[in-house]
Amino acid sequence: MRIQTKLILGFLAVSLIPLVIIGFLGVNASQASLEEQIKNHLKTAVTARAKHIETFLNVKKARILDFSSDGFIKNSLFALKDRDINSIQVMNDLTEHLIVNKLLVDKELYEVFVLDPNGKVVGTTNPKEEFEEDFSTDLLFSEGGKNMFIKDVFFDQEFEQNAFALSAPVLKEKEFVGVVIIRISSDSLAEITTDITGLGSTGEIYLVNKEGYMITPSRFKQDVILKQKVDTENTEDCFEDIEKFADSAEIEEHEEDVPIFADYRGVMVLGAHSYVPEMEWCVLAEIDETEAFAPVKDLKNKTMYLGFALVILIFILSYVLSNIITRGINDRDKLLNSLLKTFKGKFGNIATILVRKDVQEMVKKNPRIEKILPESLKKSSKKEGE
Repeated sequence: MRIQTKLILGFLAVSLIPLVIIGFLGVNASQASLEEQIKNHLKTAVTARAKHIETFLNVKKARILDFSSDGFIKNSLFALKDRDINSIQVMNDLTEHLIVNKLLVDKELYEVFVLDPNGKVVGTTNPKEEFEEDFSTDLLFSEGGKNMFIKDVFFDQEFEQNAFALSAPVLKEKEFVGVVIIRISSDSLAEITTDITGLGSTGEIYLVNKEGYMITPSRFKQDVILKQKVDTENTEDCFEDIEKFADSAEIEEHEEDVPIFADYRGVMVLGAHSYVPEMEWCVLAEIDETEAFAPVKDLKNKTMYLGFALVILIFILSYVLSNIITRGINDRDKLLNSLLKTFKGKFGNIATILVRKDVQEMVKKNPRIEKILPESLKKSSKKEGE
């Protein structure tokens, strides 16, 4: 193997081996850090939406409790217990009060109505709803007559929209006199979950009820509310955590993993989840794997291109350096060969050697060569030059 080839290989080995090791460790560390940032962003997004939904529900809970403590509603329900009173007038006045002073104070409400102690409608903002309509078997009455109650998302056939409702008991001097109920379109929840800021072109956030059905819209499919069943690793983990951590504080402290799995469309996604414990809702945030890890892929590609460029640069430098070194070695060999050709005697009989003109020329071009010549050859060279 030529000495230049050996030098080039040596330079490449000395330069590339440390570079490859450092590069490999650096890329792995950067990739792990980048993946962790992506996962943390997804967890932050889903946690923020869950908090927003809880805040929204707390506002509506405060609203229904405020309505249940309304003096006019209390007095109207108490008055209807008197058989001698003009009940129709009382119910009409109550209805007007609900329309003017209750329905209009909250734009997210689309219906407010009041039930008497028997579950019959005695006041309503819905013109299609008749007085005395019976709600005694509805959970809004049976549960709402005991404590404040939230009914999960359902399809309201009368208004032809998806909604949820809240109810609370009305007490007059600690006596149960009826129930007040508000209905809210599920679009209010959708406004929270469909905010996909920071989730790219394939990210989405949606709510799933305790039966596993979507209760907010999908970014990719139409007409999914209460129809699209979501049975994925993300929902399974969510419901397991709800069962495992009954206390909401424990759920908040629980560190979630961010797995890769097939979503309800069959697409591989990166997903995180959070909870609304009171409703047993799962808040799911998901983004396509290809988009989520695009920055990681981009990092790998850039590192590969940079590594390739460095290999070429190192090869060029190795070639140049090896050329410089081998040229010096070749000059030395030429000198020695020239000297040997001038030696006519044997066993170092230098005194009889006649200096050749090519040696003189080399000495003229490079005076340092004279230093390595024998003393006798130096003298001969000078005489020959004279």
